[in-house]
Amino acid sequence: MTVSFEKVRNSVENTFHTLDCTGAALILFHNNEMQVEQYWGRQSNKENVRSIQADTKFHLASCRKSYIAFAVAFAIFHGYIQSIDDEISLYLAPEQQKEVFKGITIRHLVTHSHGLAYINGEDIRTFAPGTNWTYRGRNIELMQR
Repeated sequence: MTVSFEKVRNSVENTFHTLDCTGAALILFHNNEMQVEQYWGRQSNKENVRSIQADTKFHLASCRKSYIAFAVAFAIFHGYIQSIDDEISLYLAPEQQKEVFKGITIRHLVTHSHGLAYINGEDIRTFAPGTNWTYRGRNIELMQR
C-alpha cells in the first residue's frame, strides 16, 4: 500500500504562501523511509540569496511547541497520561509536589496558562491557572518531570 502525503505537502506549501514566508522546507519520514523532501522559496527577501535547500539553516521561533505537543499526544496515546486536564500533581513524585501547583493541569502547562514564575529558586503564582497566559520556561521543566 502506497501512502500519499500530498495533503501534507499542499498544506505546508499553502502555509508558506499564506504567511508570506521567504522560505520553507518539508522532510517527511514514514516507516523509517523518507517519503517527501520539498523546499520552497529563498533564504531571505534580499537580492541574490540562495534558494532553500537541504543544508539551509532556519531561525525557528517556538519550534519546541511541536515537540511538546507530540510528546503529550504520544503520552496520552500510550496511556502514560490519562487526560491533559489532569492536575500535574498526579504525575509528580511526592518530593516534587508543592501547594503552589494545586489546580494546575497539563493543559495549563502546554498552553502557557499555568500562572507560575520561578524566582530565586522558588515557584510563585502570578495569576490563577487558566485566567491568563505568559511565556515562561517553568512549564517546560515541569513537563519534563
